Amino acid sequence: RPPPDPHRPIAADRGGALAATTTPQVEELREQVAMLDKDNFYYKQSNTNLKRRLREMSAKEELARQELAEAEGKLTDLQSQVQNLKSYIATALPTVAPVRLSRQDLRPLSAADVARLRSSRGSSAGGGGGGGER
Repeated sequence: RPPPDPHRPIAADRGGALAATTTPQVEELREQVAMLDKDNFYYKQSNTNLKRRLREMSAKEELARQELAEAEGKLTDLQSQVQNLKSYIATALPTVAPVRLSRQDLRPLSAADVARLRSSRGSSAGGGGGGGER
């Protein structure tokens, strides 16, 4: 015997056949309703969890945007300060040109060499002061 058609109206059955055929159909429908209730509960819980995670991620994104804006502001300030220092050096020391040396051209200095250089700079520069020269 083929399984009952869930789309067939129950009222179409006649007489005693109605009671015999409705019980399995009703049980099948109850099982389907119970399964759908479980699915509904699962999807509601999933939806709640996903909404919570979305709110958390949105808050983190906003915080990251604020930190980025602060970092960009600091970067702009630092770039401005570097530009001011470069222009000051260019106007205060117009004859000084940067010198580039390769690592091969550098030689290690002994303690005696450092002392000799410091004493020669101090006497030739009028006291020198060691103003951060490199």
